[in-house]
Amino acid sequence: MLATVDGRVHALTRLPDTGRVRMTWGEPWRTEEVDLATGRREPAVLPPLPDRPGAPALAPDGASIAVEGYDAG
Repeated sequence: MLATVDGRVHALTRLPDTGRVRMTWGEPWRTEEVDLATGRREPAVLPPLPDRPGAPALAPDGASIAVEGYDAG
């Protein structure tokens, strides 16, 4: 078992070359990094993100974050 959370897991992303995953879960949404060897969890360090319907996605090279969005106009 990776982790137990009170709520739904919305996204789980492997972080390249770290032995960790990024997990977005709960209401309101929380994004944490989870160490695969120890299960230790800590809040993910993310840039300010807009309100969004989807969880942040990490680029394959680990250098960028993409968020789902749209123009309301």
